Amino acid sequence: MEDTDLRNLEAIYDIRAFNRFFMNSLGIVDGNIPPGYPISKGRILFEIRKAEPCTFSILCNNLKIDPGYISRILRQITREGLIKRHESSKDRRSAVLHLTDQGNNKLDELINACNLMVHELIKNLSDKDIKDLVFCAKRIEEILQKGEE
Repeated sequence: MEDTDLRNLEAIYDIRAFNRFFMNSLGIVDGNIPPGYPISKGRILFEIRKAEPCTFSILCNNLKIDPGYISRILRQITREGLIKRHESSKDRRSAVLHLTDQGNNKLDELINACNLMVHELIKNLSDKDIKDLVFCAKRIEEILQKGEE
């Protein structure tokens, strides 16, 4: 193995270790966010609200998740009454996804639970440490976005 491969392998291990540490710090070990709701469903609800109007294509592009998996989750949350599909006025082959009142309430509940999780994580940190943490989080996001270009 070349030195660059070894360096990348070590970086991969370090990033995965940080990921596990961070998820454990938030109390997310089983892929659920309190109160026991799957992260994937929560992210899809969030993306639908954020992208209004939202389509299947937008979800696939924003989440970078297998389209078949997204379809299964959409069917589940449609049956749960959290979203509605409407035919697009621009393209009859495309459906526009909207959160129902129940979907908005569920998403608000999840957002509040996630905010509380982060609050618990940082509540004993100094203002300087919180500022440093936010700076580092934004820097990580910037670096990873460069890799997507």
